[in-house]
Amino acid sequence: MRSAESRVPQTGRACPVNFLTRAVVIGKPDAVPRDSTSGPRGLRALSLRLGTFRPRPHESFRRLGRIKIGRVERPKLRQWFHSPEKVYVFVPSLAAVWRGTMLILGLAAVVPATAGDVRSHPRPTHSYAAAVARATRQIAADDSIAAPGGSTILLTHGARTPRAVILFHGFTDSPRQFAALADSLYADGDNVLVPRLPHHAERGKDASELARLTAAELCHTADSAVDVASGLGDSVIVVGLSVGGTLAAWTAEHRVEVRRAVVIAPPFEVAHVPSMLERPLVNFGSHVPNLSHRAAADTARPDRDPGFATHGLAQVLRLGLAVRRDADRFSPATAEVLFLVNANDHTVKTAPVLDLARAWNRRGSAVAVYEFPDSLGLPHNIVDPINRPAKAGAVYPVLEALAHGDRPPAWVHVRR
Repeated sequence: MRSAESRVPQTGRACPVNFLTRAVVIGKPDAVPRDSTSGPRGLRALSLRLGTFRPRPHESFRRLGRIKIGRVERPKLRQWFHSPEKVYVFVPSLAAVWRGTMLILGLAAVVPATAGDVRSHPRPTHSYAAAVARATRQIAADDSIAAPGGSTILLTHGARTPRAVILFHGFTDSPRQFAALADSLYADGDNVLVPRLPHHAERGKDASELARLTAAELCHTADSAVDVASGLGDSVIVVGLSVGGTLAAWTAEHRVEVRRAVVIAPPFEVAHVPSMLERPLVNFGSHVPNLSHRAAADTARPDRDPGFATHGLAQVLRLGLAVRRDADRFSPATAEVLFLVNANDHTVKTAPVLDLARAWNRRGSAVAVYEFPDSLGLPHNIVDPINRPAKAGAVYPVLEALAHGDRPPAWVHVRR
């Protein structure tokens, strides 16, 4: 086997030597130390701690690659570090960097990312006054950080009503998304609460703020909303769109106070992504650094956060996975669950929604699935369609009917 010294040119210029990494030799060839302090154990540890080491002449690079790591006394480290003699500096080769990168990315996709505490911690209010007081504190907190139009909305008739409706808005949006529907439900005699989801519609912030969103925060917000609504009405009804739909499904699983949940287009799986890659992508998006995309802001809607943040999206999908996992373990606490999907939705998949509905049906729950026909051409955001406002007139009567437990118009399809 050729020795390390045989690989060193008899000049002071740098010479690369390849095995698993690339070595650069600096100094004169006759300056290699031959004392006992440059033993293999110390050499290898020094290479890891300082990025440099000095092999003995009879040690080959291949041999050094197999040396076990050992402890090195600090006096020896100082002696080697301050010595002016020849030093071998190792830099990873492209092949080693590629293999390491692929290993890290593979682990990021395989190692599960936790959703945090997604259990329910109920503290329901038992009177109208207590409910209004708690909601008022939340609105005051929102007003200090929320953009104009982005604060929590509370519409009450001054007393407890037969129905209290909670409306959960979608990802990157705000309570203003449901303002028109809230007014309509209020006109029908309901007390209405539209809470702002965490890290949404914050003054001076953009979509990158959503990277801080966690599934546990979303569940806490849903819990708090049901706690307040319990004092606002005799029956609590929850309606949610997109991530708000996932929260509506979560409350249906965990809160007995909810009489009816209307789950609209929940993002259980993203469209155009194979289902077999769903969990790996969620794990990957949770572990790797966040990527944010900031779309052009709408000055007329400062409460919206156009764009996305991969960490926030991963947490939303992680909560959807938790909801579907729990559906295989126990029945929902809510008496009635109504799903509403959109045949023209190119953002989320319908199949996982049907699977969840069937799972709850098998457990004896009252579940129905309705679908807007493809002919309407509705986008994913059916409640606040920015680009197609004329279609909103067909949507609101359906949402009101489902919220009140009435059958929607006959042109709305029933899915099995």
